[in-house]
Amino acid sequence: MHLDDPTLPAATALTTTAADLLGPAVVAAGGTLHRACCVGVHYLPGRELVARYDCDVTWPTGRTRDTLLAATTTNGPLEGTVPVTAETPDATLRAGVWRWPFDPVVVGLPIATTPTALAGHLRPVTGGGAVRVQVVAYRPTERAVVRVTDEQERTFYLKAVPPGQVESMTVRHAAMRRAGVPAPEILQADERNGLLLLEAMPGATLRERIKSGRGAWPRPEALTDLLAAIDSAIAGPMLPPARASRTRDALAHTRLLAATVPDAADELDALRSRLQDSVTAVEQRSGTVIHGDLHEAQLFVDHDGAITGIIDLDDVGPGDPLDDPAVLLGHLEYRALTGEPATAELLRPRIRELTDHFASIHGGSELELAIAAVLTGLATGPFRSQSPQWRELTATVIGAATRHMANAGRPRAPSAC
Repeated sequence: MHLDDPTLPAATALTTTAADLLGPAVVAAGGTLHRACCVGVHYLPGRELVARYDCDVTWPTGRTRDTLLAATTTNGPLEGTVPVTAETPDATLRAGVWRWPFDPVVVGLPIATTPTALAGHLRPVTGGGAVRVQVVAYRPTERAVVRVTDEQERTFYLKAVPPGQVESMTVRHAAMRRAGVPAPEILQADERNGLLLLEAMPGATLRERIKSGRGAWPRPEALTDLLAAIDSAIAGPMLPPARASRTRDALAHTRLLAATVPDAADELDALRSRLQDSVTAVEQRSGTVIHGDLHEAQLFVDHDGAITGIIDLDDVGPGDPLDDPAVLLGHLEYRALTGEPATAELLRPRIRELTDHFASIHGGSELELAIAAVLTGLATGPFRSQSPQWRELTATVIGAATRHMANAGRPRAPSAC
């Protein structure tokens, strides 16, 4: 696929003929690259592209299946990567390559993913016994989450982040807990390596409820109370910088989508225009402290549906008060659109109930437009994960965003459910 981004001339190569750039880097490290298949892409048009590859490599110690990553940015190769340059008739291609888990920014990742190294590192909490690790999430150059199980079968979660973020995250978690927000306790913080050990939350995530099709959900009012507690938790000197609204994010996402699905140009132009028109109103209502990424995998509930935990507080800060409900509703709709029919059947009444609740607080038109912005961002997901049907899935989600945009201009009657 050709990504027409003159500021990142290597972008197309990294998503098509990546082996031509990765091969020399592997040779420089003493190996031979046999195969490279792109399995994930993080793309910010005009700024950077990071791609992840499933690779077949022969090293002096033998042939292995490896994960390699490559990034091209407007500022050149990332420090700590193997720089690669290739000349073409049209441009000079520059990228930086690294091997999992040696992330150039998330520097503690090798410790977090190596059981023997981690066992000693966690000695103050676990006693130094053997541990098992499972990578739960990884966003290159940003963060990773690892599930850790010790010899007593206790479960913890280790978050690896850029070291400069550890202090602010520790302060933020403590403030949340003092305000009654059921955030996980940080059991150990390592500012040098950027590692935070967190307790496991009780209950099950809302995502697990959806997958199983069983169990109670939290009352809409409980979600409102939770958001109010988050807003009250941080103020004054502890207040993080304001975060960009999902509406502003969506404007950037339309650029990515235009580059990847040019057939949707008309829909994307309409979305971009409508969202741009709403920016002033969004900024005028912003300032509430919000979670910033409140989706179904961040919320824990017990068997009665009471909220027992909320995780991933990295993005907490002043922002658009509609973003949290819109993110939750947008993610639920995304799962309904892209999941099994039974999942959609389960989610539809829940989505209607939550939409009615939050529309009564924030206004139906404003909420619909905020959901459209969230879905515009989620529409980039199938491409980023390199799903085999990413073009079809992307078109489906863009269509849903367009419907919400249209709904924002119509009077909304509450559902009968």
